[in-house]
Amino acid sequence: SMGGHGTWDALARRPNFFAAAMPICGGGDPSTAKLFADTPIACFHGDQDKEVPVEQSRNLIKALKQAGGSPLYTEYGGVGHDSWTQTYANVENFKWLFSHRLKKQ
Repeated sequence: SMGGHGTWDALARRPNFFAAAMPICGGGDPSTAKLFADTPIACFHGDQDKEVPVEQSRNLIKALKQAGGSPLYTEYGGVGHDSWTQTYANVENFKWLFSHRLKKQ
């Protein structure tokens, strides 16, 4: 969750620095979504998370879509705070993440 929060924060602070991001059970400030709406994002959260309310991810995904982004969002039904085990166990998530490259400027 600290990593998820840190991911959203890093995207806001350095919007053109990352080729893609994969925040897991984190939260951040939806008003910053416009800064990184063009960055590919795959977000993951358990719908039963008691540590970081799932609404935090839902709000960021909604804000990204409103800003013109096309984030991927996976909400694990019946899962609490441990969203990372399923996310990291799926090799397709890593293939997606590492398939992105920054455009040369």
